[in-house]
This record gives sequence, structure tokens and C-alpha cells, in this order.
Amino acid sequence: MFLYILIFASAISCIGGKTTVTPSAGENVIEKGIQVLEKYGAPKTSQGMLILNRYRFYLSELEKGHAYIDWRPYTTSPINNATVFLRLMDQGMIGKIVKNTREDLDAFHGITGFLERAYVSVVDGSLDSYLVYIPHSFQPPQKYPLVVMLHGYGDSAYLNPLSPAHFDFLKACEKRRVIMVAPCARYNPRGQMSTSMEDAETDILQVLDLVKQDYPVDENRIYLTGLSMGGFGTYWLASRQPELFAAIAPVCGIWSGTHYTRVNLDALKDIPVLLVHGDLDKTVPVSESRTAFEYLQSIGAEVEYREIKISQDDPWDYGIFGGHNAWDYAYMGTSLLDWLLEHKQDR
Repeated sequence: MFLYILIFASAISCIGGKTTVTPSAGENVIEKGIQVLEKYGAPKTSQGMLILNRYRFYLSELEKGHAYIDWRPYTTSPINNATVFLRLMDQGMIGKIVKNTREDLDAFHGITGFLERAYVSVVDGSLDSYLVYIPHSFQPPQKYPLVVMLHGYGDSAYLNPLSPAHFDFLKACEKRRVIMVAPCARYNPRGQMSTSMEDAETDILQVLDLVKQDYPVDENRIYLTGLSMGGFGTYWLASRQPELFAAIAPVCGIWSGTHYTRVNLDALKDIPVLLVHGDLDKTVPVSESRTAFEYLQSIGAEVEYREIKISQDDPWDYGIFGGHNAWDYAYMGTSLLDWLLEHKQDR
């Protein structure tokens, strides 16, 4: 999986090169926005106040030198996604969020593209957030398909848009006019990644409800996909909540109980499943997808399997990723998303 470290120097350049923000300058922008909303009397639970307080926390972490993201368990929340963080740190964007909130609109009214939204977790009352992608052609009240994407272990927090796989998937969502939401896994009290189980499952379901409240989602076209650890999460969540999803696509995921709790594949009998895996995967054995495919076929499930041929001579696919990066192929173009969109529930 990915191991990436984002080190912020004394200045942070916003996307497009329009603005340069130091932690102290950024704090001024955030503090001014919070002060305006407090003077207006905006509830602390309003989306505008929540996201500004979330970013206030990020800036305090930056000043402590906690500006990194990697796969290791962290005791303080990292910057969940640098690209989104820098975009929303733009003074004009903060102004839009404040203006919308003062007008009693959704804080992100009229704002499209890759966004971070904040919420208070029902698990422990903590201020958390998730990523959402809204197509630029978004025109409510028209209803839109929704795809839930679960990140891998190496992504640590949400999605890394610099990854070719994630960048391609966002482009596919834009092209097919699909809303994408990416919740974050949380660590359990034992210090191990709980992926989509236990408290994390509660978070994901809360985020799903929030997205359906904030955007016109077609509830007959809600889909689930994820890579590596998120592939397990896709198996797990769909097996626990089969009524929620019109189709699912685990990518190089594990289900057999080798690393996580064993998934009940029988619960997936009535959900169309697309499996993708590399044939030389040294992290999650390809047998995980092969056996899942065979078993799902045997119980009469609608299932398709795409196995990627990896060359041992390839310095990237095999040398660096050990054949595990099936996501680079699964999310290339619109193929996976098109497969999901072929399926629709009849509620």
C-alpha cells in the first residue's frame, strides 16, 4: 500500500498558486470566519462552524509539527487530505462557507468538486470529517448515484488524490455524474485499525446518512467499493448491511479471516459483486478473490471477477507494490464505475 508523508514547510501554497498561507495566516482566516459566525449566532453544530473548527484544529496541529500522514497509528489526527485542506484554506472559499451559513444555507451550497465536510461522531462525540466529491454539473433537485469508497491501510486518512487510482476514479465520477463519499476508518481502543468494523462501521453509516441529507441521492443507486483494507471493508459492510447497496466492488480485498474477522459471503447472495485482484499479489493473496468468486458462483450470486496479470519484471507493479496495486487498474477509466451503474435496486 501507499506510504506517503506530507511535510509542510513554513508556507503552504494553495491549489492553483493563487494564495500562500502560513499556519498563522491561515489561522487568522479561520478565526475571522468563526468570529463572524459567532457574532451572527450560528449554532456550533452548523456545518460552517463544524468545518471551520475542524480546520482550526488542523492549524494547531501544523504549528506543533504534526503535518504528516502515513500508515502508522497516530495519536493526533493528521491533515486528512492535503489537497482538499489547501483548497478550503483559500480565503474566497472560507468566505463562501461563511456567507452560506449566515444565509441559513448549507455551508457548501453551490460549491462542487472535492470537499471535506465535518460532523460530530455519534460514537464518542468527537469532531470528525469525511471527503465528498460533487460533480461540477451538479443540478439539484435531480437525484444522483452515490458511491462509497473505503480507503486502504496505507492511505491512513481518506483518499490520496495524487494516487493515479484515486485521481482516475474522481474523473470517472465527474464524467458519469456520480457523487463519491470517502469516510475514514478509525482505530479501535486496542490501537489497531478497525477498518469498517465496530465504531468505524457506525461512523460510515452516519456519514452515509449525512450525505443523503445534504445531497439528492438516488437511494436505488448506492454503491460500495474499496481497496486492500477497504476491500475487506467492502465485503464486511455489505455483508452486514446488504439492503443498502445496489452493487459492490472489493478490490484486492480479504474476507477469509486471515487478518480480520471472517466475512459471511452468504449474505452477499443478492448483491451483484465485482472482484478485482492482481495474480501475483504478495500482500493479499489472489486466492482471496478466487475463492470468493467460486463460492459466490456456487450460491447463485451475480459475480464477476477480473484478474490482473502482473509481470515479475515490472519494477513498479511487482518491484515496489509486490503485485498488490490492483487499484491502479481497477479504477482506471470508467470501467468499474460503469459496471456498478448497470445495477439498480427496486425499492
